[in-house]
Order: sequence, then structure tokens, then C-alpha cells
Amino acid sequence: MAAEKLVARIRKDDHLIREHFDKIKTSDHPYEIRRLLEKAIKIEQEEQELIEKVKKQLELDAE
Repeated sequence: MAAEKLVARIRKDDHLIREHFDKIKTSDHPYEIRRLLEKAIKIEQEEQELIEKVKKQLELDAE
């Protein structure tokens, strides 16, 4: 069985995804890697939603 290799580019501002990539070991199975990445993506999305809510609230408060 051929070894599977994961190659990815990460944007500079994707800190959570970068942190999760750092947790990946060469001995991890693909499903473990996928789980870590899905978790990071979900956290990143929640963080972005929170930032948007704060921005909207600040705009409303400024009016």
C-alpha cells in the first residue's frame, strides 16, 4: 500500500489551521488528519462570525 501524503498551503492569517497542522504527525491516519482540519475550520468560522458580530455592533453603537 502506498503511503498517503498531504500537501497544503495555508494563508498567513489562518492561525488555527496552522496550529492544527502542527499537531499532525507522520504516523496519523488520514481520518485523524481530516478530523483535526475540520475542527480547525469550524473554529475559524466561528471566530470569523464573532468578529463580524462585533464589527456590526460597533457600527450600531457609533450611530
